[in-house]
Amino acid sequence: MNGYRRFALPLLTVLCSAGISLAAQAQTATLCGDLANAFGPHDYRKEAGNPDAKRSTTNPLFLVESAHFRPEMEALIRGRTPGSEVGPELDYTLRAFPNHHRALLAMTRLADKQKVDQPRGARYSVDCWFERAIRFQADDGIVRMLYANYLGSKGRRDDAIKQLETATQLAKDNPFSHYNIGMIYADMQIFDRALAQAHRASELGMLRTELKDRLTAAGQWRDPAGAAAASAPAASGAGQ
Repeated sequence: MNGYRRFALPLLTVLCSAGISLAAQAQTATLCGDLANAFGPHDYRKEAGNPDAKRSTTNPLFLVESAHFRPEMEALIRGRTPGSEVGPELDYTLRAFPNHHRALLAMTRLADKQKVDQPRGARYSVDCWFERAIRFQADDGIVRMLYANYLGSKGRRDDAIKQLETATQLAKDNPFSHYNIGMIYADMQIFDRALAQAHRASELGMLRTELKDRLTAAGQWRDPAGAAAASAPAASGAGQ
């Protein structure tokens, strides 16, 4: 799953637009559990951006990660004791921080490793963990990208595109987000959209060239129309 190593419309809205009843939406939420939790839920983005998160023993992210998301757990090596399952630790982390980006990625990797939809020791499927994250913080674009990457790896192309379309809206003027969205589109071989995201990221100041290189290797790179027009006078003047 080569998209996993790249990470450096809310689902309920999508359901509404597809004509799904409120009762069906409630059923989805029931299947994926209430967000209420004994500890949290907390917004991962807010706490991860707190400079005290790695130092303060009163910081909720530090408290959770120091017990339930240690490096050996994130690496899927073991749980809290030798030979114990990692699933319960990731489960706890994602109930406390539903949009914990690295824990969501670890949960998808664990499901892939075990070749299941619901890892051992986790009370929900991978889809449910993403549904919960989106229900909790619908404006978290990184969650959308991670989910699209997972959906794409499962061949669920249309669902992945829906998440990427919303991620694109949420990206606004963030070049890194547009760039990563383009990389996921390239993974899915949706090259026209990957190209549009590459152009947008470059326009916003992105200097990395991996996406352009991938599109070039696939024979799909095209310079922006404005760039081609701007270069024409210089080219004609050079021969005079």
